[in-house]
Amino acid sequence: MRRAWRVIELLGLPTIGLGAALALAPDRVDLEVHVWLLVVLGLALLSLMGLVRSAYPSTPSPFAASLRQSRGIVARPGALVRLQREVSMAGSAAFDVHYRLRPALIELAAG
Repeated sequence: MRRAWRVIELLGLPTIGLGAALALAPDRVDLEVHVWLLVVLGLALLSLMGLVRSAYPSTPSPFAASLRQSRGIVARPGALVRLQREVSMAGSAAFDVHYRLRPALIELAAG
């Protein structure tokens, strides 16, 4: 019974608007009915979305929860810091690529 009143309330205002529009401009009946239909269907869609939202309450996904977990600051190993520095220097000069980065990459590839 409560839902029936809710439907009547939702349809009441657009129907009153349709009646007023028909009284003010009786020559544009097609347009007025189409606008009324769009409003009613929009309200029905909003009601359906509310039903779905109440049936399936939103819970945070495990992925989002794992992103929110605070992790302590982890210190980088010295070798990683050294390799990162060599890569950044290799971007500026060919000398650094050949004599600094190349031996480190050969060592990594051998491992």
